[in-house]
Amino acid sequence: TTTELCKELGFEYAPDFRLVNLFVAGEYAGVCFLAEKVELDHHRIEISNIYEETKKVNHHYLDGFSMDSWKDENSKAERHFYHVENDPEDLTGGYLLEADIVDYGPEESRFVSERGIPMTMKRARYSSEAQVNYIADYWQAFEDALFAENGMNNEGKHYSEYIDMESFAMQWLIYELTQEGSMSSSIYFYKESELTGDGLLHACFPWDMEHSYIMSEKLENIWNLTEKAETLYGYWAVFTQHEDFMMELQRVWNEKFLPAIDLMIAEESMEMPSGMRNLRWYEERISGLDHLENSRWRKMYPLNRCQTNREFLSIRREVISQWLAQ
Repeated sequence: TTTELCKELGFEYAPDFRLVNLFVAGEYAGVCFLAEKVELDHHRIEISNIYEETKKVNHHYLDGFSMDSWKDENSKAERHFYHVENDPEDLTGGYLLEADIVDYGPEESRFVSERGIPMTMKRARYSSEAQVNYIADYWQAFEDALFAENGMNNEGKHYSEYIDMESFAMQWLIYELTQEGSMSSSIYFYKESELTGDGLLHACFPWDMEHSYIMSEKLENIWNLTEKAETLYGYWAVFTQHEDFMMELQRVWNEKFLPAIDLMIAEESMEMPSGMRNLRWYEERISGLDHLENSRWRKMYPLNRCQTNREFLSIRREVISQWLAQ
């Protein structure tokens, strides 16, 4: 449901996916969700790729360099990088970052902000000290401004000067709408080069959503302000302290989310030009798989799940609309 919504919402670089009947050694294993990974690549996130540029200036060989680390004694900040011999001239992008509360890649280049927000340099394992320092400093400057009451950091720059505001509002709202229970992991961002792009930090589409649509007893909550605000040390909640971000949330919700949700929960089967198929469309086409899927995975019943998601989205639509209208 979320991936379909992202198509209609117009999320940049939303990944393609397929539902496939999987058989392993002749035994039916169920209906599986096959999706693209988040990548800086052609037909994916199509921006400059500093990692590929680094390979070019190091004879396309990066796995022979040694790793090093730095940790700040006065905060939670730390940085992990490689002593790469040569850096490309443009250090401003593009970067792909993933926020994860678990350190899944101890040998990957990464950093942790002063407030403890962890970021991994995705698909860029052997990033140089200069590259890690650049993007960590950029994120820290944005974070400092975001957490400041007036939205300004010590350099006199507003948090909105560092980010693509609409993409951050889109990401904030999709996690809020679906109440994704693991929104402290697999949260993606990318930063464009200042020379070949807008130079800003963009928030990505939601990629890892297996824990969404399950908080049925907490549908009246504003999720980003309550249950998970502490996960990224207040990151999600602090946005709402800024009037300009709240105005952007309201604009994006009214212009993009409400029309897309209404299409998704409509009683009429629809397939939109964007590629989105609504819940009724799926109900009509998976009815024959319902018994087969349940025979493999007990209590799944895809048809029931479609109806549950319709009810979920209907309630969340009204809850968020009322909250934003306050």
